[in-house]
Amino acid sequence: MTFLEDAEKDNINKNDAEKDSVNKDNAEKDNGVKDKVKKRSWGKIILAVITLVIMGVVFYAFFTDITTPGKLVELLESLQPWWIAAAVAAVFLSWMAEAKILQMFINRLYRHSSFLYSFRITMIGQLYNAITPFSTGGQPAQFYHLAKDGHDAGDAASVQALRFIIYQITLVTYCLIMLIWRLAFFREHLSGLVWLTLIGFIAHAAVIVGLILFTKSPRLTGAILRKCVAFLRKIRLVRRDDLVDKIEKQLEVFHDSLNLIDNNLKLKVRAYVLSAVQLTLLFTVPYFIYRSFGLNEAFPPDMLAAMVLANLVYSFVPLPGAAGAAEGSFVLFFNMFFKSFTVPAMLVWRIITYYFCIIFGGIALFFSTHKRPVRRRGRRKAADH
Repeated sequence: MTFLEDAEKDNINKNDAEKDSVNKDNAEKDNGVKDKVKKRSWGKIILAVITLVIMGVVFYAFFTDITTPGKLVELLESLQPWWIAAAVAAVFLSWMAEAKILQMFINRLYRHSSFLYSFRITMIGQLYNAITPFSTGGQPAQFYHLAKDGHDAGDAASVQALRFIIYQITLVTYCLIMLIWRLAFFREHLSGLVWLTLIGFIAHAAVIVGLILFTKSPRLTGAILRKCVAFLRKIRLVRRDDLVDKIEKQLEVFHDSLNLIDNNLKLKVRAYVLSAVQLTLLFTVPYFIYRSFGLNEAFPPDMLAAMVLANLVYSFVPLPGAAGAAEGSFVLFFNMFFKSFTVPAMLVWRIITYYFCIIFGGIALFFSTHKRPVRRRGRRKAADH
C-alpha cells in the first residue's frame, strides 16, 4: 500500500508540475501579447505626436511671417458662420457617401449590414489615412476591423480593393476633366505648377493600372503573395507551413467576392456616382470657406479645379497628412483667390478637412475597441439578387 501511495503522490506531483508549466507558458504568452499591444499603442502615440509637431511647426512658420495670433483670432471670429457650416456639412456628407458605398458592397456579400456600421468603419479609415505616410493606413485598418467583426478576410479584401479602384478611377477622370476644361486658366495664372499636376495625374493613373492587374489576374495575385510569404519565411518572420494554403483559400474567396460585386453593373454605377459626389463635396470646401470671408468674385469651377490640382500635387508626399505639402499647395493654388486671407483660409480648410478626420475617426476607433462589435457574418446572398 505504501508503494502505491508513493506512486500516486508522484503522479499527482507530476500533474501539478505539468499544470504549473502550462500555466507559466500561458502567462508568458499573455505577457508577450500584452507587450506587443503596448508597443503598437506606443507606436501609434509616437506617430500621432510627430504628426502634430510637424503641423505645429508648419503653422508657426506660416503665421509668424504673415500675421499675428491676435489678428488671426479677430479675423476668424468675423467669418460668416453659415458658410463655415456649409463647409463642415460638405465634409460630413462626403464621409457619408463613402460609407454608403461600403455598405452597398458589404450588403452584396452579407445580409443586414447597417449604414452606421459602415460609417464607423469609414471613419476608422479616415483616422489612419490622416496619421500614416501616403495615407496608406486607412485600408489595412478597415480590413482589420471588418475581419475582426466576422467577415471573411477574402471578402473584406475584395470590398476594400474594388472600392479603392472605383475611387481612383473617379478621381483620375475628375482630374482629367478639370485639366482639359480649366487648363488655359491655370497656365495663365500658375504656369509653373501645371507640370507638377501632370506628374501627379500620371502617378494616380499608374496606381489604377497596377490595381486592376492585381485584382483581375488570380495567377498574378497568387504568384505575388506566394513570393511574399516565401520571403517572409526566409527572413524568419513567418514560420507556419499552412500559411500558403490559407492564403490561397482566402484568395479564392477574394476573387469570387470581387466578381460578385464587379458583375453587378447597377451597383457599380451607383458607386461611381457616389464617389463623384464624395469628391465634389470635398473639393468645394475651399469655395465655402472663401464665401465665409465675405468674398464672392471668384468663379466657383476655377476654385473647384484648383482644389483638384492641389490634391494631385500633395497627395504623394510621404508624410502623415502630407504635412507641409498640403498647406503649401493650398497657398500656391489659392493665393490668387484669397489674396491676404490665404493663410487664415488655409488654417480653416486644414482643420475641417484634416483635423476633423483625426477627431471623429478617433471617436469611432474608441467605440470599436471598447465596445465589442456584433459579429456580422451572414449567409451569402445569391449572385442573382
